[in-house]
Amino acid sequence: MTNQKDRTASIGASVVAVIDENTGRFALVLDKAKPEPHYWKFPGGKIDKEDVNPEHPYDDHLAADNAAVREVKEETGVAVQISRLGKIDKKTHVQYLYVGLGNFAELAATGDEGEIVKAFSLDQIKELQNFFPNHLPILELALNLVGWE
Repeated sequence: MTNQKDRTASIGASVVAVIDENTGRFALVLDKAKPEPHYWKFPGGKIDKEDVNPEHPYDDHLAADNAAVREVKEETGVAVQISRLGKIDKKTHVQYLYVGLGNFAELAATGDEGEIVKAFSLDQIKELQNFFPNHLPILELALNLVGWE
């Protein structure tokens, strides 16, 4: 039987398109500590053991939900209400996709691990030369969910 620590490594990661409830701007993070190229991207990260609900230890979606909320708070300082957008099965893990709504009055300048945090309008994101290409489908899903073009 696989223990819980081993299983969480295989559950995957969560990524959240975080939108300010007042301005419609998006929170993006840039982590200079990661190898180049450095990209602006949506907050997110691996699902950890503490994200797993002990009452529902095999509910991967619930663990991913918990990771999404935790990662956004750690990386941006913003508490979010999330909605599931879907998931992508990658070769090594599953990536759970979300849109999150929060108040950017709480937006931090840096994340818990030193990420640079900024709010961008949709037009600004479209003009970014270094927006993470893998997050474009997440942006499109989020825009469709909230009814933006």
